Amino acid sequence: MGEKVACRVSVVTSTRPKVVEGRFRHLLLWTDSFAPDLANAAMAFTNEPDVERGIGRLFARLDLTYAIVAVESLSGIITMAAGYNNLYPLYFCQDADGIVIKDALPCTSADERLQHLDQSGFADFVARAVVAGPFELSIDTLTFDRRWRTVPPGQRLAISPDGRTLRCDVANHVFQGIHDAIPPLGQAVDELREAIDLRLVSLAQHGLVASEFSGGIDSSIVRARCLARIASRYRGGVTCRFPYLEFARESEMQDAVLMHAPGAVTTVDHRGFLPFSELSEVPWHASPTLASTAWGTFASVARAARQVGAHFLLSGHGGDTLFRWHPEQKLQYGLPADVARWLPPSLCREVTARAHDIAIGLNAGPGEGFGGLWHPGLFDPCYPTALLRSGVPGVHYVSGLISRDVLRAAARLWLADPPRDEQIQKAFACSVFRSDLPDALWRRPGKVDHLGIVYRGAIAARQDILRVAEHSNELLEALGLPQAMFPAFAEAATRGIDSGNPMFSIMLAVSLWAGQKKPGTPEREVREQDKRYEAQIFIGKGGDDAKKCLKVFPCIQPSRINS
Repeated sequence: MGEKVACRVSVVTSTRPKVVEGRFRHLLLWTDSFAPDLANAAMAFTNEPDVERGIGRLFARLDLTYAIVAVESLSGIITMAAGYNNLYPLYFCQDADGIVIKDALPCTSADERLQHLDQSGFADFVARAVVAGPFELSIDTLTFDRRWRTVPPGQRLAISPDGRTLRCDVANHVFQGIHDAIPPLGQAVDELREAIDLRLVSLAQHGLVASEFSGGIDSSIVRARCLARIASRYRGGVTCRFPYLEFARESEMQDAVLMHAPGAVTTVDHRGFLPFSELSEVPWHASPTLASTAWGTFASVARAARQVGAHFLLSGHGGDTLFRWHPEQKLQYGLPADVARWLPPSLCREVTARAHDIAIGLNAGPGEGFGGLWHPGLFDPCYPTALLRSGVPGVHYVSGLISRDVLRAAARLWLADPPRDEQIQKAFACSVFRSDLPDALWRRPGKVDHLGIVYRGAIAARQDILRVAEHSNELLEALGLPQAMFPAFAEAATRGIDSGNPMFSIMLAVSLWAGQKKPGTPEREVREQDKRYEAQIFIGKGGDDAKKCLKVFPCIQPSRINS
């Protein structure tokens, strides 16, 4: 290793990637599955002289959850890509030795987080929280730490060995060729039903399954198809029954579903299911996320799933868009009316501009005519799953309805134009799953507005919220925000005043992140180290002097992780 090195790529990750060395490039691949055809595609990519042709074929074999780091043997050019469901995020920076890539921002103290805080990163978070909601989808490489950049979900970056960005574009064309052949209606219905069933079967091959069960159509479809296709691997539904008057109809719908298709159901305490519950227990997270403000909600159902032995907890995420909106429906958004009251003029202008750019990017979609509400990144939020991986280990929280094949099948069915009955809720879904659910569910009124439990949750979590707000002064100062504003808003929100204001949840999420302490006890730190791997790729001067990939996966020292 004494020879001159033109490029070194160091990758530090908590999840060990698949490593493929080929003639023209070296590949690190993180994915939820590694079927034989994908393994063959990965090898073919590393041996394909045309990188564009090779990576296109590889992407065609990937679903929505993956990450890629590929290094060209001759040029040292680094290609990084992240799936639309960004469970394997990639962060990168340049140091004296080369490019450093991690799957999480460095675990730093609160003082260091504020020292390197990027105001533009904050503006981007506000904008994507407003436009993309719980999906928090951005089109920018910004992070909260000005030292680090990230690969936006669904994007591909190519950077030179000296850190220059050479290209940034769409990684995976999910809907490519979707208009070429629209099947007959009956065939399209069968394709969508089978695609969702295959999604469930695939998950059940990797562990036991439980599902959320709200009494709504989407979660009821997931439950019904689990009972039909993976009954031996299904551990039942997990539900919450709110004792509030406006939720009486939801309990009636749950009972109707259970009478139509009996099965095991675990009920969690509604108090732990409220928004803002368990704020003092939110696990360490490298970047702010709206999911932290609903930690108790996610954790309560995940713990219930774990107690019945499930490895996967399935949600109905994505169903509202999948079954209600045409693929060409554009995304609409509006900034909170009082955003200018929260932010100084310059920051308000930046949030406004970034929100506009994010909406344009999402509405443009991946380039196959679909975008907006059907942007592939707006179906299954990854942030709750990321939190649960550390806070409730052993339970993987994913949508039972969403995969690349499901999106394509659903798009074909929409284009086949199934008949829709205005008296039926989600008539599009009814055309596929009518027999799976009772007629009362298909003809139900719309679901109850959950804003009431947001207010109740804020009131119930008053002490935790005020504690977070009390320690937010340094953060507010670093962002150039009035120091008294968030504590005053927190005081009002916890008394039932404007608790549903998006800016309240946004500022609470950022304050939770900024105020968290470095994770825990020496024992926990040891356990964290056991999950860390490092890969290093050294590229020589080029041509005949190009060096092969040197793969190293040791547990690395704490000092390296925290650096």
